[in-house]
Amino acid sequence: FSQVFFFLMIRRPPRSTQSRSSAASDVYKRQVHGDNKLNRKGGKHTKKVYSTKKMTLKEIAVHILLMGVLLATAIADEGADEAVLRSGRFRRLRNAPFFSHKQPNFTLPLQGVRKNLQDVFLSRIDQYLPKFRLGSLPCAACKGFVGVIQRMANRSKLVDEVLNDLCELFVNQTVCENIDIDYLRLATEMLVNYRLDPEFVCSENGHCPKVWEEVNITALIEDILSDKPSNPPPKPKVSDSDRMIKVLQVSDLHMDIKYQEDSVANCDNFLCCRADSQTRKNETKRALFWGTSTMCDLPLRTAKEFARFVKEEIQPDIFLWTGDNVPHDIWEQSKEKQTESTKIFAQILEETIDKNVTRIYPTIGNHECFPADEYDYISPEPNWLNQELATIWKEWLGDDVTYQQVVKEGFYTLYDERFNLRIISLNTQHCDVMNFYRFVDPTDPRGQLKWLRQVLYNSEAKNETVIIMGHIPPGDYFCSSTWSRIYNAIVERFNHLIVGQFFGHTHNDHLEIMRTYQKNEPFSFLFIAPSLTTYSYLAPSFRVYLLDQDKANQLIDYDQYRLDLVYWNNFTKGPISWDRVYSFRKEYNLHALSAQDIQYLLQSLHKNHSMMLTFWNNYNSGVPQKFKEFAGKSLLCQLEHSIFDGYVECLSWEEVKDPYSIGFHWLDQLAGLWRIKKTTTRSLAVPKTSA
Repeated sequence: FSQVFFFLMIRRPPRSTQSRSSAASDVYKRQVHGDNKLNRKGGKHTKKVYSTKKMTLKEIAVHILLMGVLLATAIADEGADEAVLRSGRFRRLRNAPFFSHKQPNFTLPLQGVRKNLQDVFLSRIDQYLPKFRLGSLPCAACKGFVGVIQRMANRSKLVDEVLNDLCELFVNQTVCENIDIDYLRLATEMLVNYRLDPEFVCSENGHCPKVWEEVNITALIEDILSDKPSNPPPKPKVSDSDRMIKVLQVSDLHMDIKYQEDSVANCDNFLCCRADSQTRKNETKRALFWGTSTMCDLPLRTAKEFARFVKEEIQPDIFLWTGDNVPHDIWEQSKEKQTESTKIFAQILEETIDKNVTRIYPTIGNHECFPADEYDYISPEPNWLNQELATIWKEWLGDDVTYQQVVKEGFYTLYDERFNLRIISLNTQHCDVMNFYRFVDPTDPRGQLKWLRQVLYNSEAKNETVIIMGHIPPGDYFCSSTWSRIYNAIVERFNHLIVGQFFGHTHNDHLEIMRTYQKNEPFSFLFIAPSLTTYSYLAPSFRVYLLDQDKANQLIDYDQYRLDLVYWNNFTKGPISWDRVYSFRKEYNLHALSAQDIQYLLQSLHKNHSMMLTFWNNYNSGVPQKFKEFAGKSLLCQLEHSIFDGYVECLSWEEVKDPYSIGFHWLDQLAGLWRIKKTTTRSLAVPKTSA
């Protein structure tokens, strides 16, 4: 787990399908398998060898949990007396593995405090024993013990030493020297202060009265679907015009203003093609003018050319900008720099795109946060990122009500009266399992899913059509499975209104099938667009969806556009052009874009190896990558499920071999179940009538 923890901060190859190295997997190979790396302090390449017997973070956690279980067992017995508590069971803790001095090669900083832990805990419990009557002992003693654990874990010096030690064991030293320790400390703070809160722990394990009530997810889903129309009314006819509505989606720009031509393209770090990128032994690949399909982000000049090309060649009616504009240099980021790329690209769009023709709808990406992924929805004060983005997006938000909605929540909805089309922009940081604020309260953060139901009820009453957009797709292992289940149920309930669901984040070209709750039958799907950045080993891409006004804005097809870097890097002057590389329906021999057609595509991919190779090539945006049998199986499981737990069940845990899937699943579990505190009036229910 210690390896996984640090790699999760960098975007990764989607599950186990990518054959080339991503930032994380590449570093893993270099560090764990002993490749030479740059020692920044010495300025030379040196091989750093670490003992494989050092204790991992997971092992430390197991020891602490074991100790907690033993102590909890000792104090939980209602029939125990003080003599028993003071002797036998407590004293046997001296032989527990955590206290053992016989453990070899225990070299982490915890070694110096191991011996004193038993005295700390025993003396703390002894302080509680004379003060409470026997009937109240289990609850009080539990809170006392957990409180001691919590206070010790909050010793930031100790935590920092452990985290730094783990970082240098498994991650590039340059990153460890520069990465903001606040990122790592935040994870510990959220976990320790809320998951180790004495009231929470002791009420949940039965030592104290229940404080939280677990949300019955099955009952919530059944409530959402309880008024699902058996025969939904037909979608309204929007226009008799034969002209298609053009909806452009661009995602994951990751624009790097420090990109430098002729710099090292394959380097020791998570991000290359910069002046300070250092070459590995015998590495000759260099950064090219318009972009480089390696571990590099998008040059500013290429982003400008994209905007010009869109204005001159596409002229879309709707422009969906689905987040992640920041380069992958997480060790150099700060709150002040975090929105820099977003400001620059927004200005490019304002100066280039004709606002009389095209309406722009942006959304939040996980890399916009600082630290990356960490989005605070717990504090009652407005989130700093919401305020920054609302200001940057203000021209496109229409009115002050929507502006204030973005400032407050980060998600919003706008109505496009030209096409009777409502755009709903979600804040998927609420489902991001790498967002450690979820440790505090994972239960429908900021009530976004409840809000989504209310918006859709209103759209249903007004007979509107709907597009849902967001950054992290439900079903991706970044997105909580519980959140995804509720989202799926909402989409199933209002499917007759929704004409499209468009997400990004993975950098790859694919989709997910959505299945009904009761019968597990396909009823919809969501599209995941490839990235404009080349990170990693990809070609700059965007797509244009076609909606038919004469058929109630039905999604008819989409065209995929891709920049041929091999060709255009022969030139150092624009203009450059993106190629229309395929039409989705024609590429996969589909008659239409219904759930049944997408299910047919899935069946074809199972049977037709040639079609699978075509899909694999498009998945990697046309950059050749080796296809392996497991990659195909993993990819099919991705397509077949819009909930990550479904993907895991499809493969089985025995076949889920990549550390990302395991690590993200563990983080999702660590955030805990959905709960509501009994002392609050909070409710997830929504009136079954439209406002």
